[in-house]
Amino acid sequence: MRRLRPSTLRGHVVLGAILVVAAGLTVLVVAFNLLLASSLRGDVDSSLRSRADAALTTVAERGRTLVTSEGPGDAALDSGVWVFKGPTAIEHPRSSASLQRSVAMLVAGGGAAATTSDGGYRLRAVPIVRRGRRVGTVVV
Repeated sequence: MRRLRPSTLRGHVVLGAILVVAAGLTVLVVAFNLLLASSLRGDVDSSLRSRADAALTTVAERGRTLVTSEGPGDAALDSGVWVFKGPTAIEHPRSSASLQRSVAMLVAGGGAAATTSDGGYRLRAVPIVRRGRRVGTVVV
């Protein structure tokens, strides 16, 4: 089988131009994807912070227990929100067992943010602080 190789100066210039354009496009595509991923991660984190702050406003401490106040239209706010008192979930949405384990591990580890092992969910944990002491955790 005969290999095609440029034998003229014109062929070498065309081949060189093709290689330079291909390399430039590759660099641009990789840079665009990295910037997009970073921007999307920032947007998700910002959204999670906002949701966690909103969920904190619905949690109150009554005696030694935490209660959540439900107002009209709070169903959208409550989806994907866990409220923990210590290691015990006092409120949680329906979700898979693996997601429940990921949330419990985030709370037990005291972390602020995590991504599930399958990469399907980004989680944010915010402590519930009353009178200077931590009384629970909200996870969104």
